[in-house]
Amino acid sequence: MHCIEYELAEPWLVPVTARTLESAIEISRFAIPHASAALNLASNAEMSEVLNDAIAIKQKLSTLKLRTVSEREIQEQHRRRFDGQKERKIKAIKLLETKGWIRFSDQHEQVGPGRPASPSFEVHPLVHSDK
Repeated sequence: MHCIEYELAEPWLVPVTARTLESAIEISRFAIPHASAALNLASNAEMSEVLNDAIAIKQKLSTLKLRTVSEREIQEQHRRRFDGQKERKIKAIKLLETKGWIRFSDQHEQVGPGRPASPSFEVHPLVHSDK
């Protein structure tokens, strides 16, 4: 504001007036809440995507009546949804873990040569109920 007010002069040589300061404070009263709301919208959009992904995984677990599931199986079941987006899949899995619908199982074993076993999860029995 100060620089605009004194654009033809050298603003760094002119002291900032109380009026300029009051105007800046008045603008900030609108700008700060606006910026905060914009950031919340962006954050909510990401959380909404994670929630939708978690719901899709839970529905598939219910449909298939799985008692255990590996991360690799989730990837295969939702290939289109998570294609090339491992972090997105991990966030959905973490949300299901946090809510108690699945829990990490340390019983995934390497069977023979090949790639390491994928992390596996036990599925909560209520996933299969209609409640």
